[in-house]
Amino acid sequence: MVDGAPAVEWSPKLSAAEEAKRIYTVYGKASLEPGEEWHSPTNALDRFFKVGVEMK
Repeated sequence: MVDGAPAVEWSPKLSAAEEAKRIYTVYGKASLEPGEEWHSPTNALDRFFKVGVEMK
């Protein structure tokens, strides 16, 4: 928790130059049932999460 909000941290094993080429987005949804949509940004405590990675 950071300032009362859930936080996830990780350190990719990339050089600073390679890390700067990527955009990370956290998505969440309330259930894993078919038809449930992923939403971003999300910071709810009761969500399933996935992280999307895009190249800049």
